[in-house]
Amino acid sequence: MVGLSIAGAASPMLMDMSIAPVIAQKKAQNFGLAESAAVLYVAQNQLKTDFNDLTEPVDECTRSGTGMAINISCTFGRDKLAQTVTRAWVMPPPPPPGQSNSGNQFSVPRPDGEYAFWRLCPANDPWGVNGTNQHFVEDGYICVPVPAQGGIDPDDDMSTWLWDLRGQGLG
Repeated sequence: MVGLSIAGAASPMLMDMSIAPVIAQKKAQNFGLAESAAVLYVAQNQLKTDFNDLTEPVDECTRSGTGMAINISCTFGRDKLAQTVTRAWVMPPPPPPGQSNSGNQFSVPRPDGEYAFWRLCPANDPWGVNGTNQHFVEDGYICVPVPAQGGIDPDDDMSTWLWDLRGQGLG
């Protein structure tokens, strides 16, 4: 009789404990969905240089930002199970005038220095011309441009290159 009284008094706590793993599992699932949506959106848009060129986010996500700084917030789930993830990035600046390439005429001379296989140009400065290489000028090495980071293929579209990457030991 005493044992039943104790179990009856403790039963609300036992009920909470019994569904806690299910709640945690659903929250983790919602977090995974929110994280995936946010990371996918950033991956699709991080190299775009104009806010108007960004793709529209899915219904569960909202985009905000001023200038070149962009935030994407994704929420999955409802009420107590809702999980929100926010990712932010800075859009790369557009290339300076005269640094576009057309007709395979390279518009920028290759910077002085050797390519450093350990120094890759970042996505927001894919050629190192917007500050990356200037930051490391004292050691004589320059970053490997984004188009060359996977190796040079003879069939690569060179119309987007700022300088000739062939014959530089990057292939």
